[in-house]
Amino acid sequence: KMAAKTYTLFLVLILLPLIAICQERKLSISDPTLIDESYNLYFAGDVFLAGQPMQTNLDSLIEAGVTLVVNLRTGDEMEHLSFNEAKYLKSKKIKYIHIPMGGDDGYKAETIDKIGKSINKTDGKVLIHCRSAGRATYAWMAWLIRYQDYSIDEAVRMGSKARFSVPFFNLLGYPITIEKK
Repeated sequence: KMAAKTYTLFLVLILLPLIAICQERKLSISDPTLIDESYNLYFAGDVFLAGQPMQTNLDSLIEAGVTLVVNLRTGDEMEHLSFNEAKYLKSKKIKYIHIPMGGDDGYKAETIDKIGKSINKTDGKVLIHCRSAGRATYAWMAWLIRYQDYSIDEAVRMGSKARFSVPFFNLLGYPITIEKK
């Protein structure tokens, strides 16, 4: 009896929290809707996609429930920003991660892994931004496929409602399907 109680206690106190931590967080996801054209802010359920927000924009997003900000801008792009985004968000007790994507930093699967792990550790809504919302949309689409089990076609369809476009698709004059190997 004592062994059974010890085993049960072990399961409840140790294993169940570990299992919960390892599970991927499923956010509410919807087709992106443009809600502020001034910085290309899109609402997509529990995720916002945007170009560079200013302090007042961040305040509004925090009021809307954002608890994690993922910044994909490169170091060079951040040098020209008129305020220190990381410091500002820290003062508001909002989790902030800077994962440069594009330029010399390139486009890497590790970027999506960092985003996915950060999202799994947060409660609340997420803002993913870059300079114009283009890279934010690409990263969101890759996250949908890799972490939310969306098909490539579904992610492309949803991303096309935000800032995803491949002019080549339009030049063909007919829809194409992308398959993964």
